[in-house]
Amino acid sequence: EQPREILAHIANVRQIELRRSRQDAPGCGFGGGFQRLFTEDAKRAALDVVRMAVDAGAEVLVTEAPECYTLLQAGARKFRGQVKVRLLSDLVY
Repeated sequence: EQPREILAHIANVRQIELRRSRQDAPGCGFGGGFQRLFTEDAKRAALDVVRMAVDAGAEVLVTEAPECYTLLQAGARKFRGQVKVRLLSDLVY
C-alpha cells in the first residue's frame, strides 16, 4: 500500500489499478535470478504487465523496483509510446 499512498500525494496523478494487481499482480520477470535463467520468459512477463497497463488506459506505468524498470521499459517500447515507465523515486523527486 505504501507506493499507492505516495502516489496519492503527487499532484495530477490519477491511479489506475491493473486487471491483476496487489496479491494477484504478476512479477516483472526479474526476481530471484529468473531473468538470467529464463531471459525470454522474463521479457514476456514484463510485456504482459505493460500490456495490462495499455489495456487499462494508463499513460504511465510506475514501478518502485529499479530491477523491473529496465524490463518494463523494454516491453513498453513495443507499444510505441502508448505508455511510459517511470520509477516511483523519480516521480517523488
